[in-house]
Parts: sequence; structure tokens; C-alpha cells
Amino acid sequence: MLKDEVVIFTAHHDHLGIGKPDAKGDTIYNGAVDNASGVGACARDREAFAALPDRPRRSILFAIVSCEGVRPSRVGLLRGAPHIPAKRIAADINFDAGEHLR
Repeated sequence: MLKDEVVIFTAHHDHLGIGKPDAKGDTIYNGAVDNASGVGACARDREAFAALPDRPRRSILFAIVSCEGVRPSRVGLLRGAPHIPAKRIAADINFDAGEHLR
């Protein structure tokens, strides 16, 4: 049944920070597009779902995660979320580098 399935919307709020200098000598990994746009899109869509006159037929979970680029999977990043068996997850829609979502 659809009501037993979950669609997860994820975005990450971190980046790798400081690293080796690029060609211009910049050592900061600027993440406004990579991070803020995904988190903003996730928050925008959360509000849109909340404003719907009818609830979606599947459960919706919004998760803002960290450690992107460090772990190979978001599964480990959702440890603090309520336990959701993998068989119940219909999709994980990840917002990343969302400058095209304007």
C-alpha cells in the first residue's frame, strides 16, 4: 500500500571546507551553490507539501544531512532519523547543486 511507503527528500549542508589551493590560490571550497541551494530547495518543497489541500498518498520525509563527500551512501547519514526499513523507501530524491532550480 502506498501509505506504507516513504519518499525521502535529502540535501546536505556541509562541504569539505578547506583544501589545496586551486589555480588562483583559493583554498576554500565554496559551497553556496552546492549546499545552500539544495537545502533551500528541500525547505521550499517541505512548505509546498505542507500547504497541499490533500496529503500525499505516500509518507514524505525531509532530511538535511552532513558528511556528503565522505561517506558513499546516505543510508549511514540517516541514522538519527526514525527507523525506516529499506523496503519501505520508494525513493530518495536528493537536492544537490540546485542552481538550475530557480
